[in-house]
Formats: sequence, structure tokens, C-alpha cells
Amino acid sequence: TGAQTYIIRAGLCDVNDHATDCSNGVYFEYSSASSANWRINTAKANTQTKTSSSKAVATGWTNLKWVATSATNIDFYVKSAGDGRYTNVGSITTNIPDTTSNVSSLMLLIDKTVGTTSRTFTVDYVDFWNDFSSRR
Repeated sequence: TGAQTYIIRAGLCDVNDHATDCSNGVYFEYSSASSANWRINTAKANTQTKTSSSKAVATGWTNLKWVATSATNIDFYVKSAGDGRYTNVGSITTNIPDTTSNVSSLMLLIDKTVGTTSRTFTVDYVDFWNDFSSRR
């Protein structure tokens, strides 16, 4: 209800303040106040690209995945409980963090924005890896 709202963010982000959006990062977002669907996001140097997907946030376990297919493209995927495979929910080609000044770290948060009824956000597994295009 409008009297009880919250935001979930999951991915990479450089901001540790729940009330502040990421300045640099790649992440999924759900806002109970604005949409029933997942939103996909990138942020670079405090400029965000946010795109609503057509994939509704489902009750139960959900797998979220994003893949940087190049330095200029990130594909986002969601697999909800009961789905047989991941669904590509969109791509973003702007505001992709790509320099050492765009550093971010793993972020999993739920932020209650309105109301006092408690909400929970359970994460049981996180996996992150980076395949470099050349030896470092």
C-alpha cells in the first residue's frame, strides 16, 4: 500500500547510504511505490540510467544476473521461482562505470521509505566473477 513502501537494490554500488542512489554501479532495483516490475540501472559519475523492465517482481526466490557483454553494454536477466530459465529483461548502453574513478562494491539492501511495518529481504547466495579480456 502507499502507506508502506520500500526500495530493494542488488548489484554493485559505491554508496553505503540507504537514502542515496548509487553514484557508480550496475544494479537491479525494485520500488514498491512506483512499479510492480524490476528496474535495471547503471550509474557513472553520479549520472544514472534507469529502465523499467516488463518482468514483475515475484513472491518467492528470484535469481538476478547481469552480464557485461562489452565495455558499452550490460544485459540484465531475471529468473523467478517457477521459471525454467533466465529472461533477458533489458540492456543498458549508457552510464556504465569503466574507470578506476568509478569503483563500486557489492550491495544488497532494503530501505523502508514510508511506514513502520517491517519488511524482509533474504539473500542466500551471491556469486561475482570477472573474466578479463587479457592477462593482468
